[in-house]
Amino acid sequence: SVTSIGDSAFSWCGSLTNIVIHDSVTSIGRLAFYGCSSLKTIEYTGTEEQWEKVDKGEDWKPENAKVICTGTFYGNSKSI
Repeated sequence: SVTSIGDSAFSWCGSLTNIVIHDSVTSIGRLAFYGCSSLKTIEYTGTEEQWEKVDKGEDWKPENAKVICTGTFYGNSKSI
């Protein structure tokens, strides 16, 4: 059970297009996805409320990526 994604964990993974982050994750380090120019979708298996409580470091998210919370409303996804 992963609980954190470290600083620069996926930095410069140019071929990474989507990632699933499970609701067990409580922190995402700074620059975790820096330089991931192909990353378009970050799927979070928890609710939007849970997502807001995840500690996120500086510049953790790529500019063009969309976060989708799939735990919202009993499995119906919601983009944030």
